[in-house]
Amino acid sequence: MPSARHVLPYLVLFLLAKLAAAADLVTVSPVGRKAMAPEIAVGADGAVNLIWIERTSQGEALAAAGAASKEGHTHLAETDLWYARATDGGRTFSAPVRVNTGIGAVWGFPVSKPRVLVSRDGTVHVFYPGNSVVAKTGKPIVLPMYTRSTDQGRTFAPARVLGAVPASDNSEVVSGGLANAECFGTLAIDDAGGVYAYWIDTRDMGPQSKNGKIFSAVSLDNGATFSRDFEVLPADACPCCQITATTQGGKIYMGSRQVSPEGQRDSVIAVSADRGRSFQPRVRWGGARWTIEGCPLKANAIAVDGANVYTAAFNGGAAAQGAWFSRSTDGGRSFDAAIPLHAAAAVSDAPVLAIVDGALVAAWHAKTGDERRIWMSVSRDRGASFSAPLEIPAPAGTGIYPVVAAHGGGVHVAWQQADAIVTRHVALTELAPVAAAARAVTPEAFGHELAALRGQVVMLNVWATWCSPCLREISDLLAVEAELAPRGFALLGLSVDDAAETPRVDELRRKNFPGFRTLVRDAPDMDAAVSVVDRAWNEVVPTTYFIGRDGRVLARIQGKKSREEFHAAALAALAAPDAP
Repeated sequence: MPSARHVLPYLVLFLLAKLAAAADLVTVSPVGRKAMAPEIAVGADGAVNLIWIERTSQGEALAAAGAASKEGHTHLAETDLWYARATDGGRTFSAPVRVNTGIGAVWGFPVSKPRVLVSRDGTVHVFYPGNSVVAKTGKPIVLPMYTRSTDQGRTFAPARVLGAVPASDNSEVVSGGLANAECFGTLAIDDAGGVYAYWIDTRDMGPQSKNGKIFSAVSLDNGATFSRDFEVLPADACPCCQITATTQGGKIYMGSRQVSPEGQRDSVIAVSADRGRSFQPRVRWGGARWTIEGCPLKANAIAVDGANVYTAAFNGGAAAQGAWFSRSTDGGRSFDAAIPLHAAAAVSDAPVLAIVDGALVAAWHAKTGDERRIWMSVSRDRGASFSAPLEIPAPAGTGIYPVVAAHGGGVHVAWQQADAIVTRHVALTELAPVAAAARAVTPEAFGHELAALRGQVVMLNVWATWCSPCLREISDLLAVEAELAPRGFALLGLSVDDAAETPRVDELRRKNFPGFRTLVRDAPDMDAAVSVVDRAWNEVVPTTYFIGRDGRVLARIQGKKSREEFHAAALAALAAPDAP
């Protein structure tokens, strides 16, 4: 095992780095107020735009009364929506501006939060659920509201209602004090002036149909005017799971939870190729089916990069519930089996995604100790694997509901820290440093490399650039390393390509697996370096060795295997005792 003398300097550097990172936090909401549910957008000019909600005094009274009631909660809420902007990379923010005109006009909850987006021309678009009253009955309802700012957030236009005021009274079905609700919505924009609003609508609910429909209103002139609202998806949407949406390449990608006839509430993705007039059949993500009669309050995040459609959600049907990730490589027509983002956490939820220079960043809140904290990870191989989860340093207290936006070689992340909204910039290199360049080594030098890893369990992967099965399994190896690295587990590659090919090996590594640390054999015989660990190697690639902390080879796997098989072998190696 590594000695304290060797570990202490790294521990000191780690603690200093955490302190420095915590010092980079910027508190955006005013001190002494209870802020929650942030949302973030970075404009083409690099300005960081943040919104959040704060309960009014009447809102606090409503929440307290609901908590004391027989039901233990209320669907009534009165909050204000606030906006702030930073033009210096997120170091300082403008004084908060209240977006809503009337005090308490926003029906605000972290699970049905407002949305903010910024067009290329700098227009700030805001969509939120607004409080209203049915004139005929005097009963409260929630309506979808849109406003925009054309002066960089200094002022906002009077909000307009995008949904029709329903004539029905669904008090008994919606419950919680509301006659109807058009909420749990989202907003998407494109570069051609399109603004697309979506929400879950209860107007057609009844005792026999307690699920919501998804309605929409569309603007094709950058929010100046909107179409009448219209039904997009039928009455099978989970009525309490917020919708998400994004656009790319002339298409709209919308995420929701669809309720099956059997009561399963599955995350699904729908795609529109006609600017929102219609959507193709919804496609299930790769998570487990989740049968639940209840209110999950779980959205599914979406990010799109070419034909790659990424989604992350709470995987309620999995044996180990939590924040999981699934990807499509065919434009959303099918999705791979989901993988956990934080397998070691007791609780993980509220995942969000962002694309940064071809990399995919995920953030979520998780509990590994007594409090929920913010964690992040990055994939540099189009979602095939993720780096080890990294806790974002912050003061003591609960950190929940992160949001992310790409900017400056990383992301701006914001979240609710206790009763404040905080933000900071996180570079990709903080989440997963790029591995050192591939280099050629003699058999003797390779032996020294392995000796330097004594004290860790090493997964040595012998591979080649011309070996297709080798290339297909590297992402799985990286995923296993990411999960088990905190337990003293390391992946090392050894390419049996000729040493003269080292630049090409490294180019392939940098382009496809930048976190993969690999060496290249520098010897005439292909098996010379491998013989350092296995004199009987039969020149089969890929071959993967599991080397114990004491340097002994514990297991050998030949041929491409599944991530689960590698994971099982890695766990066995970690559990193996040292030689007497």
